[in-house]
Amino acid sequence: MLPKLLYLHPQSSTFIRKDINFLSHHFAIREHGFLLQNKALLPRMFLRQLLFLALHLPSASKVIVMFGGYHSFLPALMAKLFRKKCFIILGGTDCTSYPSIDYGTFRKPFQGMLTGWSYKLSEALLPVHRSLMGHENTYYTEDGVSQGCQAFVSSLFTPSVEIFNGYDANQWSVGSKLPNSFVSVGYFDSKSRMRLKGCDLIQQVASDFPQCMFTIVGVADSSLVRELPNLRVLNTVGQVELKELFAQHRFYLQLSISEGFPNAICEAMLSGCIPIGSNVNGIPEIIGDTGLVLLKRDLPLLCQVIQQAIAMPHQEEQGLRARKRISERFTIEARESKMLQVLMNGVIPMRQT
Repeated sequence: MLPKLLYLHPQSSTFIRKDINFLSHHFAIREHGFLLQNKALLPRMFLRQLLFLALHLPSASKVIVMFGGYHSFLPALMAKLFRKKCFIILGGTDCTSYPSIDYGTFRKPFQGMLTGWSYKLSEALLPVHRSLMGHENTYYTEDGVSQGCQAFVSSLFTPSVEIFNGYDANQWSVGSKLPNSFVSVGYFDSKSRMRLKGCDLIQQVASDFPQCMFTIVGVADSSLVRELPNLRVLNTVGQVELKELFAQHRFYLQLSISEGFPNAICEAMLSGCIPIGSNVNGIPEIIGDTGLVLLKRDLPLLCQVIQQAIAMPHQEEQGLRARKRISERFTIEARESKMLQVLMNGVIPMRQT
């Protein structure tokens, strides 16, 4: 019989399903979602999670929690009490505090406290990029430059292992690109979310480049975006349509204030998009020498970057280089291998940079 592994998360998503898929070849997975839609329901969600853990933890061999938050505290605490190993995957918001844009787990005192305790109680932290442990955000400085869980959790000595997100290149294809076309994808239901992902900058820069076409995907409220003839706004789209959009666009914009290891830019690169990203967390490492990095959140500087992009020679070849970088460096097989190495053989402390 396969050993039992508990996998807990705040919400189901494509990348969580990918993890569960490969882990299910090695473990009998018991999954639990802490789907908190209303803070008033928090006690009920804790009770449901407690009952799940009481039922399954005694017979489990390992516990994985996707992201830190309210939902990571009880699994880490009870795993410690039952002498089980609990691993928490760090994704981004669970290592930050940006009050000016209403973002980050550690901007909320109670949630931040529970999250910090869970990090201390766990066997190891598995950040999707090493910067989530601690880094200086010089791209956006309105809330202070020190970010990462070590900036908010005192005396945090839990070992950490960097495990990048992974992708299957066969799921994405390169199409016929529209010249001077830019696309950005996320979920935008408020002005703060638009600012977080840099879509407010995209709106502003679109006015200065009427010869270019800009597409923003995932805008839940169209009133958040002002109408421009060269700016197309789409609501959430399905996977098939998203693949078509990536295949059609020449450039992908990821101008976020904070990220861990964003999936959308990697999937766009696999579709032959030339990446343009902000100088935060894993974005520069994803881009490498295949695109352009915006060093500061500054509109004139972004205009210079856009001008560099549209003047870039050999754009088709550059897009193929972007695809090659993701397909060779950030594979789902590499994520599986490293994850299993940690789960099966113990923790290998992450190299500090």
